[in-house]
This record gives sequence, C-alpha cells and structure tokens, in this order.
Amino acid sequence: MGDDKDIEMLPQTDEERERLIQETPDVYEAIRPYLTDYISTVVPDLFRESARYDAKYERDVSFPAHVITAVLTGATLYLYNQQQVNHHSIKMLDVKILCTALTLHDVQKFWNEKTGTKIKGNYRSAIEKYFETDPFHLKQYFPDWNEYFDDIVFLVQHAQESDEAEHESRYCRSKFGKLLSFVKIGDKVASWGKSEYSLPNICKELSDRGFDAHHIVLPDIPQQLFSQVIYRSVKRAITDGGGIPLLLSPHGILYLAPEQVPLDPHVLEHLIGEELIQNIESKPNISDRKFDIAPLLSIPLDVNTRFTVFLNSVRERTESGLLSVLGKTTYPADTLLQEAIACLSYFIYNDKRGHDWTSFPKIETEITDQRTLLALRKIGEIRQHFPDTEGVGGQKCKAYSVHEIVQRSDELKDELLQLHPAVTKVLRDQLSQECSVLDPFVQTILFLNKDDLACMDLPSPKGGTDVCFMCGAPAHQNYKPGKHFIQSGGFTKSTTLQDQYKRYCDACQIEFLLLNRLIENSSFNVREDLLFFYFYFDYTFANLDAFRAPLSRVAIHASTTKSDAWGINFTLGDFRTPFHIKPMAIRVPGKMNKNPDLASKTTWRARAIHTALKMCTAAGCRCIVTAPYSTVKMQAFAFSNEMPTRLEKTLKLDTIKSFAEVRLRDAQLDFINRLGSLKGLFQVQEFKPIFVIPFAKRQVDNFEPWVVSHGDDLNALFRDDGDMEMKTVAQKGAALFGTHRFGGTHKKVKIFRTTLESLMNALSQGFSEDEAVRFASAEVMKDVLREQYSKKKGKDIPAECLDFVSSVSDYLKDKKLLSVNGIVTWENSLTDLYEFEYILVTRKDEKNGE
Repeated sequence: MGDDKDIEMLPQTDEERERLIQETPDVYEAIRPYLTDYISTVVPDLFRESARYDAKYERDVSFPAHVITAVLTGATLYLYNQQQVNHHSIKMLDVKILCTALTLHDVQKFWNEKTGTKIKGNYRSAIEKYFETDPFHLKQYFPDWNEYFDDIVFLVQHAQESDEAEHESRYCRSKFGKLLSFVKIGDKVASWGKSEYSLPNICKELSDRGFDAHHIVLPDIPQQLFSQVIYRSVKRAITDGGGIPLLLSPHGILYLAPEQVPLDPHVLEHLIGEELIQNIESKPNISDRKFDIAPLLSIPLDVNTRFTVFLNSVRERTESGLLSVLGKTTYPADTLLQEAIACLSYFIYNDKRGHDWTSFPKIETEITDQRTLLALRKIGEIRQHFPDTEGVGGQKCKAYSVHEIVQRSDELKDELLQLHPAVTKVLRDQLSQECSVLDPFVQTILFLNKDDLACMDLPSPKGGTDVCFMCGAPAHQNYKPGKHFIQSGGFTKSTTLQDQYKRYCDACQIEFLLLNRLIENSSFNVREDLLFFYFYFDYTFANLDAFRAPLSRVAIHASTTKSDAWGINFTLGDFRTPFHIKPMAIRVPGKMNKNPDLASKTTWRARAIHTALKMCTAAGCRCIVTAPYSTVKMQAFAFSNEMPTRLEKTLKLDTIKSFAEVRLRDAQLDFINRLGSLKGLFQVQEFKPIFVIPFAKRQVDNFEPWVVSHGDDLNALFRDDGDMEMKTVAQKGAALFGTHRFGGTHKKVKIFRTTLESLMNALSQGFSEDEAVRFASAEVMKDVLREQYSKKKGKDIPAECLDFVSSVSDYLKDKKLLSVNGIVTWENSLTDLYEFEYILVTRKDEKNGE
C-alpha cells in the first residue's frame, strides 16, 4: 500500500517549495509538500502493521493513532515555526529525520505488543531490530537512514523525560538537536489527550511554549450528523481565515495562526448551508395523500434555488406515478406549464375550504382578475369530480386530480398559463420563509468563544405540545415521515397526552434527512433493522484534511463473511471530524430473512458487531455502538456497546477495554462462526469451555483428531475464563484409567461419567458430600479393576480412585454444580469437556513417551 504511484510529485528544492507556498492561497500548502511523502509511504503500512496494538498502558489508544498524532503535530509545529515565525527555509532532510524519530519514539511498545516481550526502553538494539524488517517502510521514505542512525537514536531516546535507554546516547553530539524540542512536543501532545475535554489544556501548554495556538470551542448537540456538518464548516471558516487546524476533539478545534481567526456568523451560516445542500435530499415529501414542503424549508436556501428544487421534485414524483393505479405520466415541454402544474399540485393537496373542493382560498386572495378566477374555478371543478367517485374518496382524489391535469395539459393550456403568475407568486411567498434553524447553533458557537456578536436569545418551550421527542427542543412539526425505523405514533416520554403524533424540531428534521441520505448511500433501507457504529481514534486526534487525497487511497475493510456481504469499508481520508458513522442492516441470510427467529436474528446482530470489532483492529480506531439522535460521548474503552442484547452481554460484546481484548474477542467469535455460521453464537451463548466444547463436538465429524489439531489454540482463547481444574481432573483420570487411545468416547469418559452418576445417585438418597464421594470412588474402582487399559504394579488404586472422585467433586462444588439438579443439567457438557482435556493430556503423554 505504501508504493502508491499516483501521489503528486513533490517540489525538489527549497526555492520550488517556497514559490509553491507563495503562489497558492491554500493554508495547507505550508505543510502538504513536506509531509505528503511520509503520508503516502509510511502511514498505510503503519496502520496495516500496528493498528491492532495498544500504544498506552493506562488508556486505550491504538499505536498508529498515537504515532500519527505525534508525527503530524511535531512536524506541523516545526514547519509552521520555521516558515511563519522565523522565516527560515526548510530542509527536507530535517523533516525526514524528525518524522522518522517521531514514528519510532515508542518503538519498544510496538515490539512488546508484537512479540510479547517486556522491553522497558527505546534501546538502540530495539531500533536496530526495527530496521532489520522495516514494517512501516521508513527505509523507503528515508533512504539515508543508516547515515543518520545515531541522530535518530538520540532523538528517539530523548523524546521522553524518563526513557530507561537514554543513557546510551546521553553524550551524543547530534547535528539535529534543534529538532529535539519538536520530537518532545509531538510526543507530549499525543499523550496529553487523556480525556475528552483535554484540548483547552493542550492549547494552553502550546501557547505557554511560544506556539501560535488557538482553540475554538464547539457545542454538544444530539444531532450527530448535523453536528459533523457544523464541525466541518467551522474548520473551513478557520482555513479561509488563514488558520491551520492541527488537532480535533469532539468539543473543539486547535489551530495555528498568528492571530485568532474571527468567526463571521453570516459566513458560517453560508458554509453550513453549502454543506447541507450537498448532503441531504431537500425535496418536498409527496405521496398519494400528502404534499409537505417542510423538508425544503428546513435548510437555508434562497427562494430561486428552493423553487427549482420544488419544480424538479414535483415533476419527477408525478411522472413516476402518484398512485400505482394511475401509472406514469409526462409533463408538457413548456416551462411555464410545468411551473403552473407543479404549483397547482401543491395547492390541490393543501388549499381547500371545508368540504368545498372547488375553492382555493389561499390563491383566491391573490387574484383580482375575473378571467384568472374562472380558470381557477375550472381546476377546482376537476378536483371536485373525484371525491365522490367510487374507489377514490377524499384522500386519493388529490393524486387523481393532479394526474388528470397533467394528462389534459394541452386542453387546459390557456387556463394554466392564465393561472401561472398567481400560483407561482403564492408558492414563492411560502418558499421565501426564512430558515432560522442555524441561528441558535451559530449564536452558541459565538457565545462559547466569547464573541461580542453573540446573542443568546434562544426560544424556550411554551409547554404542552411543542417539545421535540428526540432532543427536547421547541418543536412545531408533526413527526409523520411515513417510513423510518422510529415509529411516528409510538409512545415516548417527550410526547404529551394531547398529541396524536410525535413532534420534532427543525434541527432533528435536518438530522432525519441527513440520516436517510447516509443510509441510502450505504445501500441499506430506512425500514431495516439498523445498527450504527461511531468510529473514532482518540479524544484528541490529528487533523488529516491536508492529506485527504493520499489518505483516501488507504482503504480499510473488515468482514465476517467470505462473500464480504457483511463488511464495513472506509478510508483514513474519511475522518474529517472526530467521528465517522457507519450504519449496518441486520439481514438474516437465506429463507429466514423475511421472518427470522430469535436465534438467527441475535446471531447475525452479534456478527454485525463482530464486523465492527474487526474494523477496530484493522484501522486502529475505537468504536461505539449506539442509536441515532443521541449525544455520543467518547468512551475510555476500545469498544463500547450502549444497547447490548443479552447475548452480546454474555459474549462480552458490551464493553471491551483494550485492543488486546478486542483481538481476543475477534478470535473467539471467528472460532464459533467457522463451526456454525447461522446460529452458532446463539447456541454457544457464552465463550466458556462448558458451552463451547460441547458445541464444537456437535459440529465436527471426528472429535479426537479435531481436538489434537485445534485443542491448544482453543484453550488459548479461554484465557479470560480458563478451566485448568478440568485439565487436572483429566490428568488424574488418564493416570488412573489409562490412555485408551484406540477406544471411542465411551472408554475415554467411562470413569468420569461413572463418577457423575454415582455422585448424583448418592446425593439423591440423602448422602452427605463425604459419603457421596466415598460411594462414587468405590463405583469408579470397579470400573478401573474391570477395564483399566494399562495396569501398573505398585499403584494404590483405592487411593487414586478416591483422589480422582474428590477432584471431580471439588470441581463441581467450585462451579456450583454439586447437586442432583446441577449434575443432571450439565452432565453431558461436563463429560464433553472432560473428554476434550483427556485427549489433550493423553496426546502429550504419548509425545513425551516417544
């Protein structure tokens, strides 16, 4: 991935670079020419080779996320200071050494995670070991690394104040000592982001060290997709004002600039509006029963743009057929006729007085000419014809009327042209409504950043029926979208007893439209059972905008199915805000898809979450599973499921602390899916030996060879819930009864099953535990004397039988199964578990004997 031939050619000399910077107004050109080579060559392999490893012991952040923040922070601060502050030329050699040192500043943690060692410092030997294999392609990025190896070691070992290996290079006289402060600050900034609200402290630390750092605070809003639009627009306002966004957090942006960039509310609203137009369908909502222009009024557009969108949407929807029984139709070619028909269509739905279908009160108030009134009356008579028609009625008559007018447009040409000025004027007046949805958000941003233009004159709920059911804000629109995964009439705490339907505010309506577009672009349907994954890297992460082109080539994919049908895809270039949101539909494959049972549905929901876990290890990002329309807080875990099912809780898919644990869960789920893909996770329920091993035995054809091949690997996956006690029981059973390598299951588990049944019989007859153990050991001794595979002289069989049965009793007592009901319920599973460990024990004994 690092050998990308499509990356633009970099300027070769300092003069060329300086000229390029002067010729372009793009603020990122101050850093892009010097770091694109690093981004293109190193970053893809950095993520590919280390994304699954932890970078910090005390908190959960992936190795590449920590490194990329350190590199881009240190290098950007160096480039900015040299160019903007000190007005010095930049030497590419300095940049390459700086980036190389920052990439390796935690190299010992990488080796510890990769090899399981415990190196406590960045020793020279660890750095040499890195360059032997060069997993990140630093040699390709910096071919002269060997010539400057001592300088790299010096910078790496002195990046931290307490590196155990710094004594190795303490007396090095490096020619690049001037870079050390930037290596240190890059590492510190990447480590300072220990909490979601750490960005202001980082800004203060940088300012105290003389850097031109500034911080913009952004508000928390529950509309996550809308908040991302606002976030990107604020970032755009910073760059347009000459600032260089450096670090991103959910609550703000840290940027570099000689002076603080002022925020113009009008410019900010314009930028947000531009982004909204690109990301939502602002079409009117038209069906056979309703015609709602609220979506078109919900975003800030000028009236001409709104009218154009209105015309195109109405024409498209009408021509495709408002009712299937009516079929498709075609608008006339004349533009004036198209506009007249589209406007009349809206008023046919929404302009009526009582039961009089011939009257159009809103239009009539604008008409004084008698000819125009007669033309309107003729349209009204067409509408009046359908309510009483059999099979049509008072709702469908609207669609029938519109269809009829389109079909008779040639016949009605004079009337339509006569009505055109009046109907377009009334409609344009409605479309000219000023959209104030952005005002509270822009005002809040200005207020949080102490701008004198801020005015917190925000509306407040008037009580009763004007509360948004999703965010609690003032609301006036009925939530009746017709199709969505949130019901329009279901109960919610935010709906009052007076309301027949939920209400939602303008911001949540925008969120609804953004959400629909996101789902549509993801090839899903809004009516499907959907999960939403919020991926992010760290509380504070580097801004990647300057390198979107090369990073968009770093595609990351994860799937839990061979066909990739259950896959998640994104690129590093998609992270323009702290969160990247990906939906996934829970689709049960095969015939069960239309009416899936609980086992299939819960299994495939867990598999969707498994896909997200794979994405975390593939991309080095963290993930939150949650619902839309809710404020999302970054968690101090690698994975957090805010809406787990019972199955997900028992499989420990609710909270996963570290990337090491994510890798373990991934391997555990992979194991189950390989054996039973459709309902395997539901059948297992918990990844514990007593559940997994009986499941595995049911799935494989020949249990013993399978255990020999996979037993050790499977036991490694049980390290969270190890069951070494059963291994001890199996060792005692093999020593007592023999290996029985040529016998079937019956011989291998003979004395274990005898023990369980004897204990159960004794307990059912009221024996004490000690009496039950002695009774069972006598029964086991009969089996041993009768069927022992390899008799050995000198064995104390009665004592060994008692010891074996006692170990089984202790095991049952520890698992709270030493009762008649416990043994009856779990006898077969316990026997399968014993056989599994018995096969492993006897196989190892045979190997040792050889």
